[in-house]
Amino acid sequence: MEQSRVLTRYVPSLLLIVAASVVLFIFLGLSHRASTKSIVEYGVIMAAYASVMVFWLPARMRRKMAKFWETYVLEIGPDYLLRRQSDLPDLRIDFSKVQTVQTVPGRYLRIAGTPKSQIITVPEAIERYEEVLQAVSGLHKVEVQRLEVWQKNRVLLGIGLVAFPIMLWAESASVVVPLSLFLIALIAWMLIWAKRNPNLRARTKWLMFVTYVPITLVCAMKILVALVPPR
Repeated sequence: MEQSRVLTRYVPSLLLIVAASVVLFIFLGLSHRASTKSIVEYGVIMAAYASVMVFWLPARMRRKMAKFWETYVLEIGPDYLLRRQSDLPDLRIDFSKVQTVQTVPGRYLRIAGTPKSQIITVPEAIERYEEVLQAVSGLHKVEVQRLEVWQKNRVLLGIGLVAFPIMLWAESASVVVPLSLFLIALIAWMLIWAKRNPNLRARTKWLMFVTYVPITLVCAMKILVALVPPR
């Protein structure tokens, strides 16, 4: 079920956002009478990115989810929950430190400790799920969420991929500076979130750093060019 969810929901939405960003870049490039070379170069980069999203990412996510189910262990103690999982450090949340309890009906339960980045996700398909739900229900009100975390992150990614080509083609400092600062702040927030997230592997965090830092440098260069016009 989770594997089919990757193919039917996660990947198509990501591909749609990337395609929209490419179309926007081409449209803005043509309106600025840019050279065909610059448009093609960006198109090739985004096409390669889209190919990764369509072919490599789904296969990788299916492998990760299979490993997730094989190695996921949740220990229910007298006053704590302890999650063990391959490639990740053990995560323990004492009942006294539970801050929020959220559920996405039909999917999972999310229990946030102190700090809130300490999150244990409990799939509904796991054994003794009702026991976990009953235990945490007495500690905190269970909030029902309709949007999953990845859907919220997808909105931020979509905003970023729309703002980026606009920032690249913009020439006015009144447009370049706000958009660049917004993108830098968004990337900084994503990297800090990833660093604090105990449910992400070290390799994933490193890949995010390598991917987003160059974009931050491009934004910084655009600010310099916009604020210091050529003599």
